Amino acid sequence: TEQTQTLQGAIKALDLQIQKLTKTITLTNTQVTQKDREIQRLSGTISDTSANITEAQGGVAETLRQLEQMDQEPIVTTLLAGGTLSDFLDDAITLGALRDELQNKIEDLNSLRNNLQTSKSAAEGKRRELAALKADLNQQKQGLSAARADQNKLLADTRNKESN
Repeated sequence: TEQTQTLQGAIKALDLQIQKLTKTITLTNTQVTQKDREIQRLSGTISDTSANITEAQGGVAETLRQLEQMDQEPIVTTLLAGGTLSDFLDDAITLGALRDELQNKIEDLNSLRNNLQTSKSAAEGKRRELAALKADLNQQKQGLSAARADQNKLLADTRNKESN
């Protein structure tokens, strides 16, 4: 009858909506997985960068100790030990340049780490949005499934009435 056809049409429409939501949920799951991988990659890069910063800071500290040692040692002692004033000054200049280079590297690495942490925070925010979207889509799908079940029951009741 007409009522049966109308109910069957409504059920088909609900089935299509459920299929569409299922595809959207699958896509959202894929996006969440991609964000998880991106977050893991960024975490690893942040750890590596932090290790490089620590290593560079160690290099700066060693260079500063050597410079301090050179400052504490009188030039006369170096000259009496067979060194030349030129060697002494060359060493001081080399160590100073090394210190400056290491300090620049630390600053660059700190900047890189900050950028990576910002990217990670953005990725985590996007992942939270996707997770919320996924939860909303699942809730919509449950609502449609419940409506479909109600329509199926109504269709069965209508068919029973028509057959009686």
